[in-house]
Amino acid sequence: MSDVIEEVEEQVDIDIDEPSLYGVVFHNDNTTPIDFVVSLIIGIFGKSVEESEKITMDVHNNGSAVVAVYDYDIAEQKKVECDIASQKFGFQLKITIEEQ
Repeated sequence: MSDVIEEVEEQVDIDIDEPSLYGVVFHNDNTTPIDFVVSLIIGIFGKSVEESEKITMDVHNNGSAVVAVYDYDIAEQKKVECDIASQKFGFQLKITIEEQ
């Protein structure tokens, strides 16, 4: 009797979801100077002066604006860096993270 080896080809479909992205959102207040907000965006997010000024004016005019979008861990780190800098200079800039 001969042994018969059957090759079974099995196809497995696995759906891997891309990780969610999160926006770092600055909120307008009446005490944090515009120049400070611009400097945060340049220093922490690496945006150009022009882009930083545009984002800052969006925050000022619209009440809030997304500064940048990252995966959660990076967004959280950027928020913490901004919170530390704001506290160091005595400002109360509100920063949140929102799923995009």
